[in-house]
Amino acid sequence: MRKNILYIAIAAVATTFLAACSDDDYNYINPSGNPVVTAEQPADALMGDEVTLTANCKDTDGKALSTLTAELCFSGEVVDATTIRTANAGDYDVTLNVPFLKHVPNGTATIRLTLQNATTKTGVTEIPLKVERPHFSDLQFIDADGKAYDMTEDGNYNYTTTINIEKNAFKGYFKTKDEKWTFGSNGAEVALGQDTNLDFQSAKQGEVTVSFNSCNFSYGPQEELSVIPIIFSESDNVVTRDLVKGQSYSFDGVSSDWYYDPDFFTDNGDGSYTFNAIDGTYTMKAVYSQNGFRIHAGTADAPATLNADGTGAIWIIGDAVYGKPTFADAQGWWTDTDHALCMAPVGEKTYQVTFTVGKQLKGGTSTNFKFFGQAGWGTEFKGTAADYHLSSTSDVFLVGDGTGGHDDGNIYLGEGVELMNGETYVLTIDLSAGTNNAVLSVEKK
Repeated sequence: MRKNILYIAIAAVATTFLAACSDDDYNYINPSGNPVVTAEQPADALMGDEVTLTANCKDTDGKALSTLTAELCFSGEVVDATTIRTANAGDYDVTLNVPFLKHVPNGTATIRLTLQNATTKTGVTEIPLKVERPHFSDLQFIDADGKAYDMTEDGNYNYTTTINIEKNAFKGYFKTKDEKWTFGSNGAEVALGQDTNLDFQSAKQGEVTVSFNSCNFSYGPQEELSVIPIIFSESDNVVTRDLVKGQSYSFDGVSSDWYYDPDFFTDNGDGSYTFNAIDGTYTMKAVYSQNGFRIHAGTADAPATLNADGTGAIWIIGDAVYGKPTFADAQGWWTDTDHALCMAPVGEKTYQVTFTVGKQLKGGTSTNFKFFGQAGWGTEFKGTAADYHLSSTSDVFLVGDGTGGHDDGNIYLGEGVELMNGETYVLTIDLSAGTNNAVLSVEKK
């Protein structure tokens, strides 16, 4: 922001001098004059609103003016700014946005006005501004069915309401009746301006208290459960959650006969599933047309990538021969999270994918895919010496080195190998020796 303001100021100074007298030496500008900016203190402001004021600009020595920069500062940090071209002395209207920020308490901010003249001489005026967080008289909890529940505040930004639940997990978000303010999920946390459902869980059923704090964005209930429920629906089919290895989860809104990716989940036989991958943030998409889940590490907007130390994520991209829940809708060499396949990080630097031939992998005497460090082009593993080098211990799935008709790094089948429907293969990549010594091993089950 300040760099942009500086560029604007320099351009304005150059324009003014060129228009004034072309015989001067502009390589050596001598700051001079006395730019003065004044303004009355504006009324108190609420976070999330605008503050306006009128700034009077002049140079008492008669120097030409250049720009007025207005900055709103919280504890010295600029949170909003605007720059106005001041061609002539006089009054200029200034509008600044007062951000609604998490954790920031009520207090006194500073409006800093910097007037610069054509010689780059500046004059600065600072004006205090009292800023408060708004109290919502009409905040509501909106459940997943769209039903609204009025909330009440305790005077300290804590809002509560009581609802009746039949299941231990439910969804919803918060908004005011005029819809000016909404608080929902951005895929990773509570965010202002979002109306995507948040996840709630209660150890009991029946009447429960739903709460929200508009200062620190905490919400509840978020009670511990032995089996943590995760809710899906066809209209709300993507969930991003922090998942814990060894924790059991249940899935609401989908069928028990779905494909539960065995790389990520183990079926406990009682309607619950134990998570197999390492602790972290994961995004799960319920694919109703294929009766199963598609899972990747990271959020929907920021899928995980492979780090130089071997941690992170490995992705598969290739011909239309693979896919989860099935390869039925596979598209060859497409590079988004609906087509690139994220391997399960079952260890800190160990990644696994399980294919059942005829379901997640096309059968036959040939295959063609490759391992990448992201759900797109960029970092890729090759079969020749490289920073990301992959070798295989398998005689079924081999790594091409650019010879014999096999592209460098692409996976192909060994001589005489045929993948038969019903066979299951577990492919594991170990990066513990470094990304330049990655090893692919394969187990047939």
